[in-house]
Amino acid sequence: MLWITSFCHKMLSRSDSKSRYWPSKAALSVAFSVTLLSGCMQTAEQFEAKPYAVRENVALNYQAAYQRIAAGLYRCAPPGGLPYGGTTLEAQLYPDLGYGEARTGTASAIIMQTVARIEKNGSGATISTKSSMPKHVQWEHDRFVAWALGATACFTGANGSGAPELAAFLAANR
Repeated sequence: MLWITSFCHKMLSRSDSKSRYWPSKAALSVAFSVTLLSGCMQTAEQFEAKPYAVRENVALNYQAAYQRIAAGLYRCAPPGGLPYGGTTLEAQLYPDLGYGEARTGTASAIIMQTVARIEKNGSGATISTKSSMPKHVQWEHDRFVAWALGATACFTGANGSGAPELAAFLAANR
């Protein structure tokens, strides 16, 4: 990877970058960005092998918690809802296995995915969350828990207008 960075830097700093033998600065920038992003993205196998980062028990039947989380996702992150590639949403309950999963992500070339796993835990449920974006996993988990506890708001943006509303809801209902 270092040689690519060095090569791109040399090419971008050449005074004769318009030479017919050298790609344009724009082409090199795109090639460098694609190479850099491909090194940072996770494959589906890598993501699936990743452990759940956040877990929380709630005093609610796991099927009811699953239903509320899935409803929140369908309401607040509907499939196809983003202009840069659309969102994907998949929710499946496995009553014979005692859990359900709700997945959301982007259908674009940059793979971003978040998964909530809602498992039976005695008479309650355990909500576990993992995300391909570690910076946002706690935010997404808090939204899942809030929806499981009965919230209907979307709580948009981890640092946006929904943050105080989400924090207030969880403080009153956790």
